[in-house]
Amino acid sequence: MQELINEYRGALQDMQEVKANLQTKIDAEKRPPLEVGQKRVFQEMPGKNTMSKLNSIIDSLQFSIDWMELGHEPAPRRAIHRRSGLQREVNVTDVETMRRWFVHEHGNAYEFEDNEPKISEWDKIRMEDAMSTMSAQEKKVFLLKHEKNLSLSQISDELEISIRSVRSYLSRGEEKIQQQIDGSLFCMAI
Repeated sequence: MQELINEYRGALQDMQEVKANLQTKIDAEKRPPLEVGQKRVFQEMPGKNTMSKLNSIIDSLQFSIDWMELGHEPAPRRAIHRRSGLQREVNVTDVETMRRWFVHEHGNAYEFEDNEPKISEWDKIRMEDAMSTMSAQEKKVFLLKHEKNLSLSQISDELEISIRSVRSYLSRGEEKIQQQIDGSLFCMAI
C-alpha cells in the first residue's frame, strides 16, 4: 500500500510542476495596451482550460492519497465508526419509510395482507346501474366525495366550481341514486 501511496505522491508532484510551468507561461503572456476608446475583449485562453483540468487532477490525487493514508473518507467530520452510538442512530418515525426500507433490504419476506375491502363484480354492476342516471358532473362530485373522501371546499377547488354548486350536485346525485336503488331490479338486494 505504501508503494501505491508513493506513486500517487510522485504523480502529484509531477502535476504540480506542470501546473507551475503553465502558470508562468500564462503570466508571461502580456495583453497589448488599449488605445483610447477601445474596450477590452475577454477571450477564453486555452491555458485556462488546461489549468482547470490540472487543478481537478491535483485535487483527485490529493483526495486519493488522504483516503489511503487515513483508511476512511477524508472529511472534516468524524468517520462513522468513530462517532458515538447516538450520532450513528438514524431516527425514522414514518412507518411507510421503514416498510419500504425493510422491503428494499430484505425483500418481500412477509406477505402483507391487503386490508382494503374487495368489491365483487356483482357489486360493481349494481353501483354502475345506480349511478347510470347521474350527469357527468354529478358523478365527478359524488366520486370525489365518497371515493377520495374530499371535503366540499377541496372538491370545489379541484373542479373549479363554487361550494354551493358542489352541494347541489351532491344532493341531486344522492337523490338519483336513491331513486335508482328503489326502482331498479339490479340494485335490489337478493
